[in-house]
Amino acid sequence: MKKRIQSNVIGLMLMLASLCSAYVARAEITPGDTIHAVNYLIDLQEIDMGAQTISAHTTIRLVPLVNDLDIIQLQLMQLTVDSVFVEQVKVNNFTHADEIITIPLTSPISTSDTIDVEVYYHGQPFHESWGGFHYSGSYAFNLGVGISWIPHNLGQAWFPCIDDFTDRASYEVRVTLDEDLTAVGGGYLASVTNNGNGTVTFQWIIDNPIPTYLVSVAVGDYALVEDTYSGIENDIPITYYVRPIDTVKIPGSFQRMHEVLALFEEKFGAYDWPRVGYVGTAIGAMEHATNIAYPNSCITGNSSYEWLYTHELSHMWFGDKVTCSSAEEMWINEGWATFCQNYYVEVLDDPATFKIQMRNMHSDVLMSCHTEENGYHPLNNIPQEYTYGTSAYDKGATVVQALRAYLGEDVFFDACKAYLEDLAFTSLSSYDMEATFTANTGIDMSGFFNNWVYHGGTPHYSIDSFNVVPQKGASEVTVYVKQKRKGPAFTGDENIMEVTFMSDTWDSFTDTIHFSGTTGHSTKIVAFLPEEVFIDLEERYFDATIDYYKVITETGEHNFSKTNFMLDVIEITDSAFIQATHNFAPADTFAVPVPELRLSDYRYWTIKGLLPETFTAKGRFFYSKSNLDNTLILSETDSIVIFYRKNAGMEWEPVNFTTLGNWSIGYIYVENMQMGDYTLGVWDISVGNEDDQLSDAESNASFYVYPNPSSGKFNFTFDNEDAVQLEIYSLSGELIEQITIDNKKELQWEPGNIAYGTYIAVLRGKSRQAISTEKIIYFK
Repeated sequence: MKKRIQSNVIGLMLMLASLCSAYVARAEITPGDTIHAVNYLIDLQEIDMGAQTISAHTTIRLVPLVNDLDIIQLQLMQLTVDSVFVEQVKVNNFTHADEIITIPLTSPISTSDTIDVEVYYHGQPFHESWGGFHYSGSYAFNLGVGISWIPHNLGQAWFPCIDDFTDRASYEVRVTLDEDLTAVGGGYLASVTNNGNGTVTFQWIIDNPIPTYLVSVAVGDYALVEDTYSGIENDIPITYYVRPIDTVKIPGSFQRMHEVLALFEEKFGAYDWPRVGYVGTAIGAMEHATNIAYPNSCITGNSSYEWLYTHELSHMWFGDKVTCSSAEEMWINEGWATFCQNYYVEVLDDPATFKIQMRNMHSDVLMSCHTEENGYHPLNNIPQEYTYGTSAYDKGATVVQALRAYLGEDVFFDACKAYLEDLAFTSLSSYDMEATFTANTGIDMSGFFNNWVYHGGTPHYSIDSFNVVPQKGASEVTVYVKQKRKGPAFTGDENIMEVTFMSDTWDSFTDTIHFSGTTGHSTKIVAFLPEEVFIDLEERYFDATIDYYKVITETGEHNFSKTNFMLDVIEITDSAFIQATHNFAPADTFAVPVPELRLSDYRYWTIKGLLPETFTAKGRFFYSKSNLDNTLILSETDSIVIFYRKNAGMEWEPVNFTTLGNWSIGYIYVENMQMGDYTLGVWDISVGNEDDQLSDAESNASFYVYPNPSSGKFNFTFDNEDAVQLEIYSLSGELIEQITIDNKKELQWEPGNIAYGTYIAVLRGKSRQAISTEKIIYFK
């Protein structure tokens, strides 16, 4: 992948050293370090669809950022520069190498000057598989960013420019075409001139200052479908430039455009552009200012891609009106837009749909983002190879929702409006966002941004315990909470989490807990006697958990979506309220380490709720070496087990369970499921005994043992008529006990006064051969 400047960096630094005595040379210098573009006039004089070439000239009005500037540098990829003029004087000694046009000046210029540079050029424009300047049959269009190309900005694919996220300018785009074709640009259409020679020239003007990647052009046989939205400040034209065959599909494809616009204006402020515009393209989608590139394949006549046009429309606030200052902070653009593409459903449809969509997305973030992107990255420093990846989009969206929960509904949306107004038409960092939200809410946002944005990973919150002191007509409830983390170690301060108190008759009261550090507590006065306390019951904060609650009234299987947990209700006499939480944080360890036993360092479950008097259920927990448990299950010698505790103040203990699957993937079933915490563990069992009566025997399901592990008795059932004897061995090969079967189908064995640990049960036949072996775990 190419870098911004691929020529000799040291030589370039020496050449620029004279620009300003106070200038500190950096390892990488870009054109935008020394000069700023105020306005571009891009004149596409010829677009050859057959040869897939352009012929154009661009005039740029520039202002120096340093004094005594004696060269100007602009970026232009792959195209051939024919001539360069500075203040209408031809420059013969310019160079064009490594995507940089270097233009020496006859006399230095300073920060109080302005200067016009005009570049004539032609050739076949650059494009990658996604971004750049594309041809598709009789259509041509640009997409302003590259996905695989680094740096991502691709204004330079079709005009000379200062191509970064921070340099903003106004634009005039002129396009000359055969008179049966149409050119569509951003901003407003200022004129269409018939040239009297079978061609027409379209003039599009963008007054709002935007970076180069947001300016656009699309040409071809377009038909226009028009609409008007009555905004809170102005009537706003809506234009859809599409293939003629797609015009009839526009009403169905964009049927709720007005409702979405009304919602965004209400929550984020007045629409601040001259029009809402979409243009059909062969590929896309891309949030060019007021001229959104929208794939033809998504213009279906129905609402299948409503989420996509909503995502791109929201960029007119998040990404276009305010823009990330670097690719590493793309969440400022894409995280907010991804939040918006989900949020509108909460208002226009129902909150449950929003919750499902966000839960599904959050689950993918927790389970796979760190593997897709080779680690946990702070949102404000995502490596450029992952600029358009899961962190920026999906994790960014969950962090926006966490910010919404952190501030509360009204404060959050008021702060969003102020943020967009204060920083309108600027490029900003996460630190700028933090400062603006702090200023406009009166809340110090450093704790939130440190915990959610500036450090990789995700905070995890849980309730350790709660204490209820009955009072006259109320209760004083103290809730004790704990903070862990999924990802690199960091402990956040100024935490806010929502807790819900619920009585045995399901009366509920919700409040927030504020704390700093690893643990904290808060005392609340509740108008009833709480039976249970739930954390983030409505899944608003998107910490390192997947939560799901259900009201269960019937027997049968009940799946708790995305939690890797299912409950099979055997008996129930009344309604049950149950919350399942899949915690992506290390399970607490044993107070006294157990040899050869390790617990999951990645995840555990919390199952809690309010149960009727009669309630019997079986729980099913999923394990998998390939993704969830690759740090726990290491080899075939690891025996998967599950442990239980009623609450965080108790020690883990083994429970009766069965497995369905093999050593690396499957399900663990817990009979007579109880409310509390559950965690996976493994016993690392390597027999390694030279006695082939142990090492040669392979399990063939000739007998079954349960519960296993057990803190008391083991039950054995046999399925082999040749079996005559059961022997129990220690891992060192010592014979612990020998039991005659005598055609029994089952028997019970009680370990007695032996040490806890792992043992081998060997089933033998009439000739003393080992028929089958099983590992059994005795745990006190």
